[in-house]
Amino acid sequence: SRGPTSSPLQNLQKPNITAPGSFIYAADLNRDTGVFGFGFKGGTSMSSPHASGSAVLVRQANPDWTVSETKSAMQMTASRTGLKDDGTTPWDWDDVGNGRVDLNNAALAGLVMDETFTSYLAADPSDGGDVTTLNTPSIRNVDCSPSCSFTRTIRNTYDVATDWTVTVESFGSDV
Repeated sequence: SRGPTSSPLQNLQKPNITAPGSFIYAADLNRDTGVFGFGFKGGTSMSSPHASGSAVLVRQANPDWTVSETKSAMQMTASRTGLKDDGTTPWDWDDVGNGRVDLNNAALAGLVMDETFTSYLAADPSDGGDVTTLNTPSIRNVDCSPSCSFTRTIRNTYDVATDWTVTVESFGSDV
């Protein structure tokens, strides 16, 4: 699925992340014969299991992380290099969200963001909430002119004090 997300959720970036989903050799049903076999498939139904399986592995490596922290680690360490279907134009946010999952970096993420179920419910625009208040890396402001700001809380996952320099990025440039 590609963005942009329609109103009233236009400030909630979707997709959040992508995973391999093209030319995946997978079980397949031949609709003409009704026989199961294998073939190359593509799309969300191939990418989603890769992302879900990646989350399970990251969570196994970090059992004390919350679901939200696991998701944020995957998003904040995702690879942002890739091309659109035309093979020449670089990805943008609406193609892949934060990028393609990088399992090794996600499992070793030094910073994570957490959010509660209660906060997700409170941010529901149909109940008067504001998704830009969520503590996640996949929020944007489509009406940001001439400037806007977000406050986010991150947690150091390492057992020692660590210094970090944080840069906010968009595809192709810093903001």
